[in-house]
Amino acid sequence: TLGLRHIGLAARASGMTAELWQEGDVVFFELCFSSVATLADPGDAAAGQAACPFPPGLTILGLDDSNIARSTLETNLQNVVPNGTVLMYGKDLDEVEEFKRTALESGDILILDENVDLPGADLHGSVILKELIQKGYDEFACIRSGNSDPSAEALSTRSGAH
Repeated sequence: TLGLRHIGLAARASGMTAELWQEGDVVFFELCFSSVATLADPGDAAAGQAACPFPPGLTILGLDDSNIARSTLETNLQNVVPNGTVLMYGKDLDEVEEFKRTALESGDILILDENVDLPGADLHGSVILKELIQKGYDEFACIRSGNSDPSAEALSTRSGAH
């Protein structure tokens, strides 16, 4: 409980809202905050280059079962890559299939949650990525996870995380 108290104190001090709840044997945690993006002066070409080091036209796709994670990632990526397309998937199994199709058709960068917990399915981003690679995906991909237990950390390290 000490860790939870520290999270609560840090969240309140930072103007965030922390929520913790349980549904059956699954415990959920969400941290919500407001952010404001600032844009560089459009007339300053050097600032524009520094603000957006990505080439124009990138298609970035995200897969995550958490609505707050999808929303936050989408907002942040759209601010960092304003000249690209950012699409988020993962609210249901249909969106997972749509993510796979879109990834193969036009995905330049994929960001996949390792543990996609949806009703009726126990999906893993690493397994989905292997499937996409077998079907010809050869661009950049990133697996992310909020799981920090020792077995997850060991898997990440074995998989090349740094």
